[in-house]
Amino acid sequence: MLDKAITAAGQVPCLFLSDNGTAFNQDRLGRTTRLVARLRELGCKPITGKPGHPQTQGKNERIHQTTQRWLTAHEVPEDLAHLQRLLGLFEDRYNHHRPHQAI
Repeated sequence: MLDKAITAAGQVPCLFLSDNGTAFNQDRLGRTTRLVARLRELGCKPITGKPGHPQTQGKNERIHQTTQRWLTAHEVPEDLAHLQRLLGLFEDRYNHHRPHQAI
């Protein structure tokens, strides 16, 4: 899945942020997950948020919440291809058509 996502994006990310859970990054335990090893092979730096600083992951959690609310407001997807189309529409709207504070 990681390689598919990178191919779809057209580039390897510089950084990969995850929380402090062990599902993605076990560096603090002295171990390396397959995900972290692959990211490093590709030249990406896996990082975790600072412990006790939930704002770092909060911005990621907000986009998940926004995505879920957007999907709930639309028809129930018939299959994975339909879900992917809906997510593509959301991504386009969110990134290119909604008002941004920075613009």
